[in-house]
Amino acid sequence: MNNLNEKEFNEKFRHLLKRFVLKESSSENQGYKPLKSNDRSFDEQIFVAVNGQSKTISVSSLAYTRLILLANFAARFLGNKIDVNVCCANETDKENLKNILDLYNLHQNLNIYFKTFEVEVPEKYLEKIDTQFKLTDKDNDIQVNFGQIASNFSLKNYDSNLKIGYVDSVMITGLCYQEFLTKNLKNSSKILTICLNSEFFQHQKFDLILRAFNGNEESHKFYTHNFICTGNVKVDENETSTIKVTNDFFDHYRSRKEFFKYSAEQRQMTPEELSEANIENLTLFSIIFDLFNTNHQIDIKKFKYIDLSQMELDDKVKLGEQSSFILYNCARISAIFDKFDTYVKQGRFNELPKIDDLDFFTLLKTDYEKKICSQFLFKFESIMDEIYDSLNQIKDSSLQIKINISKLFSFMSDLINQFSKYYSKIHILEDPKFDHLHNIMHARIYLIKLIFNFVKIILGMFNIDPLRRI
Repeated sequence: MNNLNEKEFNEKFRHLLKRFVLKESSSENQGYKPLKSNDRSFDEQIFVAVNGQSKTISVSSLAYTRLILLANFAARFLGNKIDVNVCCANETDKENLKNILDLYNLHQNLNIYFKTFEVEVPEKYLEKIDTQFKLTDKDNDIQVNFGQIASNFSLKNYDSNLKIGYVDSVMITGLCYQEFLTKNLKNSSKILTICLNSEFFQHQKFDLILRAFNGNEESHKFYTHNFICTGNVKVDENETSTIKVTNDFFDHYRSRKEFFKYSAEQRQMTPEELSEANIENLTLFSIIFDLFNTNHQIDIKKFKYIDLSQMELDDKVKLGEQSSFILYNCARISAIFDKFDTYVKQGRFNELPKIDDLDFFTLLKTDYEKKICSQFLFKFESIMDEIYDSLNQIKDSSLQIKINISKLFSFMSDLINQFSKYYSKIHILEDPKFDHLHNIMHARIYLIKLIFNFVKIILGMFNIDPLRRI
């Protein structure tokens, strides 16, 4: 992209404008699809389970919040609704999860089903398993040969520790999975499960047991199954903290919200900057950013926690710097748009010309502009294509799938950092009396429209709106 000639540069720039800025329907609402002649539609079925019966991880934990947000990202990216089976131990868990869904407005992308099955005894499952996969030990207890099941069905890359073992318990999530297969294998031969790393082994057992049932149709025995796993989230415990630090989402949501409000007051921000909507957006996005700016498969060992009682004593407390920087620069770009529109209405500026009437290659000539185009804007589609392919190319060669959200976040951060440098050095809105500079200004407006819309699309995958005012 660095060596594009004038024609190639203009074609690429105009293509991006037509696709992501000028089209009437916004990409983030319809999902994303690559521009390929053999454009595929997503035909995999996605299973998501939240196990509220876990003794170690609560439904409202940061770990499950990360998992649900990842499911929402997949739904938003693909333009599909995804069913999430939530196996709650009590009404409190149910209400907590509903509150998280409401805060992030996840209901538009996720169908949530709360399950209250009675846990079936292992014997009931054992009766259904084909005898060729069962063994009897010296005490006449039944064991299952998981390794043989995997071998018989030519399943590759399943955990090597899945050998001969007892079915000591069948969690509710296993029953949800059985229902899911019965419903969805009629329409697809590909299944994608989103689960915690800590539950990956158990989900493989569910898979093998259900394939081995007597009387199964062929579709219930032979299908492709892949997993998207998310790591656990542990809190960075501050030694000076006077309170017990937890990994509960709401503890962090409340403390971060107070922190952002406190920080805004300390900097004597305007009432608009202190608005509930702005503080809420900063809070919710800071949590998302800290959950996904690293590989989702990896455990987060030091998730930042702020002890509000220490804030006045510690002026060096830093939280959400990059996430806030992204949102504030969105507001900065939005302010430029507003000022330009005002000047157009006043007759001081001409309206934006048609994109075919501008030679972007010649007009966007500074090193900052060339770098923004070649290193960021022109690479956006390839990054999005990579994520789409990861979700869409379900295959046997790799059991786990990595969705490179962290790469998308890195792209967004670097793009905004580059825009900030550009903004500090270049006058985007030129003096209205210099008519000969208007075309340069128009090209720059189109440039920052692309920057704004790309960031808006990424934020939209998590139901976050860019700030419009600062």
